[in-house]
Amino acid sequence: MKADTDNQKPYVFHPQYGLGDAYRLRVLMHSVAHGVAQAAKTHNVSTTAVYNWRKQYSKAFAAKD
Repeated sequence: MKADTDNQKPYVFHPQYGLGDAYRLRVLMHSVAHGVAQAAKTHNVSTTAVYNWRKQYSKAFAAKD
């Protein structure tokens, strides 16, 4: 996982592309509680995006261990 050089916060995706990590995490937390389809619908993103984010975040956090 890379870190933002200004404030050393870790991020998984490029910070200047698409949605921020905080928003993606919010969607992922919603998907855990209510399911992928409901989270995608509520946050106006595709279910494919939610599944891809889950995959990316699981790889990033597995690499930390």
